[in-house]
Amino acid sequence: MKHFLRLATRKSPLALEQANQIKLLLEEQDHNLVVEVIGFTTSGDQSATDPSRRLSGKGDFLKELEIALSNGSADLAIHSMKDVPAEVPEGLEIRAVGPRADARDALVGAKSLHQLGSDATIGTSSTRRQALLRHVANTRNVKPIRGNIDTRLAKLANREFQALILAAAGLKRLGLGHLIDDYLDPTIFVPAAGQGWLAAEYRTDDKDVHCLVESLQTSGATNTSECERNVVRALDADCTAPIGVYCTKQGNEYFLNAVVLD
Repeated sequence: MKHFLRLATRKSPLALEQANQIKLLLEEQDHNLVVEVIGFTTSGDQSATDPSRRLSGKGDFLKELEIALSNGSADLAIHSMKDVPAEVPEGLEIRAVGPRADARDALVGAKSLHQLGSDATIGTSSTRRQALLRHVANTRNVKPIRGNIDTRLAKLANREFQALILAAAGLKRLGLGHLIDDYLDPTIFVPAAGQGWLAAEYRTDDKDVHCLVESLQTSGATNTSECERNVVRALDADCTAPIGVYCTKQGNEYFLNAVVLD
């Protein structure tokens, strides 16, 4: 007998691609399961196209999906873990799922940061990346850039920017890894907490979905992602804070790099 699962995600190309990856994994594990992907436009997505709206840093890319979970119109939501606040609403749970994609930040448009001239304009929407560019590379001409990856790449092609800093994971998931000119060292240019992980969110009392999510987890995923999120939680920070946290598992040990910037 067929059974159905409603999977909520954002309508952005990257979010839909990530959700469809999870859909395929779930349906491969259970041939009687039919997963319906439901796209939402979140308040975070609206702020990306409306300069007058500012991100609050408190789950702007999750709110509408969490409402759908809470009212029962969705059974599971898939996010980028770096967008998930340290604290989630009561009655909901978050787990890191799938193998972690490349957690590094990527440079697009120039072979290295040091190759860029002092007057080069580098685009990034992240306060963490802006602060790291000034701190690590002594770059002063950093400007915010918003919108989907395609929108940002178009601005680079039009020479509005000489280079962009983007998440390597997002580029690779969209089949755009060939555009990466350089990878930034994650022990120096420390990624955002959870970068590269997909996050599955579901109702705590939904045991069936809990079992499905457990089947998608890889060894060390929960410990690694929670280690990074615990640093953000301890600092009482949000997703807009200039904080980098990167945890890796090597053998039976975990290694952590973290940075807090102005």
